[in-house]
This record gives sequence, C-alpha cells and structure tokens, in this order.
Amino acid sequence: MGCAQCCMSAGFFEAFLVTWQTSPHAKVSVELAKAYRDHYKLAKDELAAVGGRQFDFDEQAIFMKFDLFTKRLNKLIDMFTTIHQFSTLEQHTHIEGLEQMIRALNNIIDDVKRKPYDLLDCFKTQFDRDFLEFNVNIHDLEIQLQGFVNRSFENITSTDHALGLLAQFQLILQRDMLRNDLENKYLVIFQNYFNDLETVQRLYEKHKHAPPIPRNAPPVAGCIMWARQLLRRIESPMIKFSQNKNLMAAKESKKIVKTYNKVAKALIEFETLWHQAWIRSIEQCKAGMAAPLLVQHPETGKVLVNFDKEIMQLIRETKYMQRFGIAVPEGAQTVLLQEEKFKFYYNELSYLVHQHDRVIAQLKATIKPLIRPHLEDMEHKISPGFSMLTWTSMNIDGYLHRFKQGLSRLEELVRKVLDLADNRVEMNLRTIRSTLLVELPGDRSFTYDEFVSTQAKFQKKQAEQLQIRNEEVRRSIEDLVMLIRTYPRENHEVVVNDEELQLFKRHYSRQMYQAVLECTQKSLAAMKKRLGSKGACEPGRAAAISCPRQCLLRKPSPFHHCVPWRWWWWRWPACASCPVLAVSHWSLTLCCCLAFEPLCLCLLSNPAPRPHPLLPPSPPSSCPL
Repeated sequence: MGCAQCCMSAGFFEAFLVTWQTSPHAKVSVELAKAYRDHYKLAKDELAAVGGRQFDFDEQAIFMKFDLFTKRLNKLIDMFTTIHQFSTLEQHTHIEGLEQMIRALNNIIDDVKRKPYDLLDCFKTQFDRDFLEFNVNIHDLEIQLQGFVNRSFENITSTDHALGLLAQFQLILQRDMLRNDLENKYLVIFQNYFNDLETVQRLYEKHKHAPPIPRNAPPVAGCIMWARQLLRRIESPMIKFSQNKNLMAAKESKKIVKTYNKVAKALIEFETLWHQAWIRSIEQCKAGMAAPLLVQHPETGKVLVNFDKEIMQLIRETKYMQRFGIAVPEGAQTVLLQEEKFKFYYNELSYLVHQHDRVIAQLKATIKPLIRPHLEDMEHKISPGFSMLTWTSMNIDGYLHRFKQGLSRLEELVRKVLDLADNRVEMNLRTIRSTLLVELPGDRSFTYDEFVSTQAKFQKKQAEQLQIRNEEVRRSIEDLVMLIRTYPRENHEVVVNDEELQLFKRHYSRQMYQAVLECTQKSLAAMKKRLGSKGACEPGRAAAISCPRQCLLRKPSPFHHCVPWRWWWWRWPACASCPVLAVSHWSLTLCCCLAFEPLCLCLLSNPAPRPHPLLPPSPPSSCPL
C-alpha cells in the first residue's frame, strides 16, 4: 500500500488529467511490483540450488494485493493514456466538424472525474464496470472520428490540401486503429494526385507556346514563373509521398511516378530553353544604350527622349532571375548596376523636354519669329543630345546642366515678353475697344447746341485717353523689341530679322486699327440704339439737322494723332427724300464728327437705310465698317 500512498501523495489523479508526462509514479509502481516479484523468484531459485530450508511462503497471499493493485494501475494507465491521446482534439478547434466530438470527449472525462470512490482502491469492483463503460464510450468516439476522417477525404479538391489535412489528423489521432486508417488514406490521395499530374500536363501542352504571364512580370521571367508554378504544384506533394516507403513500393505507384518524371522533365526543359534564349538576347538589348539621348519625331518634329524600353526590360528580367536563384551573365549585372543612373537621366530629360515644349507652346505666332535667335540658341544647347551623347556617355550631367540653364533663361525671356504683350499691349487694345466716343446718358435729353457742345467736350477727353493708350502701346512694342535684342544669349552672330520685326509692328498696327474701328462701331451702335428708342421722337418722323450737301471740315482734333491718315475714310450718301445727309447702317462713320468735327450730321430714327439709285446695295470692300 506504500505505492498507493506514493501515487496519491503525488496527485496521481489530477496530474493524469492535466498531463501524462508529469506523473510517472503509476508506471514506477508497476515496475516496482514486477521487480519485487523478480527478486523473490531469484532468491527462491538460489535457495533451491544451494539446498537447505526453502521458501515455503504462500505466493498468493504475498502477491495478491500486488497483482490487484498492478492491474488497477494498468487500467488507470490505459484510461489516462487514452484521455491524453484524445485531449489533442481541443487544440484543433479550427477544423470544421470536430466540435461535436470534442464535446463528447469532455463529457467522458467529466464522467470519470465525478466518480465518488477512490480509483486506487483495488478492492472496489465498481471501477471495473466504469472502466468497461469508458472503453465503450471511447470506442464510439473512435468510430465517429473514423467516419469524420472518411468524409473529409471523400472529395479531394487539392492534393496539398489533402496532405495538410492528413498531417493534422496524424497529430490529433494517436490511437492505433485510427492511425492505421490514416495510413490507408495515403493511397487514396496518391491516386487522386495522378489526376493533378494529368491536369498539369494538359495545361503545359495548351499554353507552352504562349504562357499566361503574371501581371507586371517581364516576358521571360513570366514564362519561367509559370513553369515553376506548375512544377511546384506536382513537386511538393511528391516529396511528401516519397517519404512513405510502403506507398512507393506499391505496384500502382510506378505509373504515377513515371508520369511525374515525364511532366517534371518537360517543365525543367521549358525553363532552361527560355533562360538560354534570354542570355542570347542580352547583347541585343544592350545595343539600345548606344542610341542618342534625344530624337525628333519624323512627322510632328516634337522632341522625344530616346530611351529604349528593352533596357528597362533587361533590368527587370535580371532582378527576377536573381530572385529565382538563376545564374545571370556579367553583362546583365553591369546594366543592372546602372539602373538608378538610367532612371535619373530618363526622368530628368523627360521633365526638361516637357518644360521645353510647354515654354514653346506659350509663344504666340506673332512673337515667335522675333525670338527665333533665342530659340536657335536653345536648340544649339540641346543639339548634342541628338547626335553626340549616348546613354553610356560620361558628360551627361554637364549636358543636363546646360539644358537646365538655357531652358531657365528662355523661360524667363518668354515670361517677360508675354507680360509685356498681355499686360501692356493687349490690355490697352482691350481698353480702346471698350471705349465709347459719345456720351449718351439715359436720364437726359439734348438740344442740338447742347448735344454738340457736350459731345465736343467728351470727345476731346476721350481723344486724349486714346492718345495715351496709343502711346503706351507704341512704347510697349519698343520695349519688347529692345528686350529681345538685348537679352543675353550665346549666338551673338545671329540677329533679329528686320523683316520679321516690321511684320510684328505691322500686326499691332492692324490691331490698333481694329481696336479704333471697333470702338467707333460700338459708339455708333450706342447712338443708333438711343435714337431708335421709343420716345426719342414722334413716330414716323426722323431726327435730322438741315445742312448743305457739301460738308465743311474744320481743323482736325487731337484724335487724328492716334489714328493714322490711311484710316480716315468716309462716305456721305445723299438722302433719297431730302437734301440733308442721310446716314445708313453701313456708311455712318463717326470719324467725321470726332476727328474733324463736321458741321452737319443726319441721323435717321429708322435703322434700315432707304434705297437710293446712286447707292450700292452693300458696303464697298474698302469700307472699314
């Protein structure tokens, strides 16, 4: 009974329920009983050999309790070993379908814990009935687990998944009966693996001429990735199958192994062929580095960065090959080492070319011929990139520096020229176009004398303003031309073409003419609208001022200084019904009253002109209106 006390003192029952390894006292007690019996038998045999008084003890009386206690310990060891083997189920709750069996196991363990008697009392036979019931429950649990395993392997969608599930079951199920059943599943999975081999073989034959390449992968590396993926699909399961010698020795396995060797050989040869073809193409790809930095589009003339995409593709292929662990030639490694340099030069040139196009696009057609010397100076700075410099040149940094400096200088010139043209020339022209040469307040009416005096004062004031605007435009044009001539550049031998300069001035001379013309038209339109409005005069009567047919002109007003003499044009058609001067919608010109202050003016309230046999049906071609 000392063994029983030892086991109880060590927490035998609770220790077994927690973990089997931390409580070896039960096994030690069984071994002690066996050793005690062996020593007793040895001592008895030695006495029998010597002779004399022999052991005449009743062995049943001596060893009965030992035997009963040993049997009880063996049953307990078997019980707790079984509980320990099934306790691993609780660590794999992620496997779908095990929850019910885990609950059944917990119920069995709780039932053992609830026993009211001492499990080590070998004279209580109630334990034998409970032990038998425990074995029956465990047997039912084993049958449930076996059915669960069989259902899990009925539909095998992936060999790797099936092997992973089998490995999990091998860790969970420690019982001999269940382990034997799991060993039989290897053959089922291996036979299903043959279907995977045939699938891979069909995929290879179908896509070997145009393999599906992963996104963003270069062509050669993509083909190798595809072949390696197919090989990995069949190689990983075969490595696991090869560790099972009984499975490999089976007759049915020979055909599967032969098919595997055939498919694996084809995939490896496919990868080798692509790798060799890539090695042969390296020198051809490197030829792109001997191309000039820039090139001009043959149709549009646009400047483009002449960087061969094959170089970047070679760099990407080299990176992938190194990741695959494939040998890379020295030429490809040299190109790979210059990756950052190529990217930097390409980005810098692309930015500079884009900025150059942006600056050129800002130039107007009238200004561009004037700054042609500066554009030629910029083209001279860019020209080495079209012929002399290649992607392997050593002075690309200096070229980029000159390119940036020249572009910055050209951009500053364009900015100043556009500022002069927009804010000093065009703005004054817009102001002239919007100027009214007559004052027609809506809340006031005039007599003839009041109208003449009011308009004379207002016209004098407006003429002074127009003169100021005209002078500002002239000075702005001179400043613009002076800026273009004196702005620093390197090609001093090239000068601004005088013909282009005259065309430029002539263009703005026409713009000034058009601005004055539009100003006059708006003023006439305002007068026409005022005279044609209701309440201006009685219906059917025309507002007219009688005067002789001949118009006497006084001394020109200051307005003629801002209007060139070639712009002065007038036509005085005779009124069809009276000797006064009639003004039609096309022949009315305010130059007579603004620039030369005529003594007479005929304004008809009806905007439509009346026909006259001496008048043409439409304005003459030389009429500015």
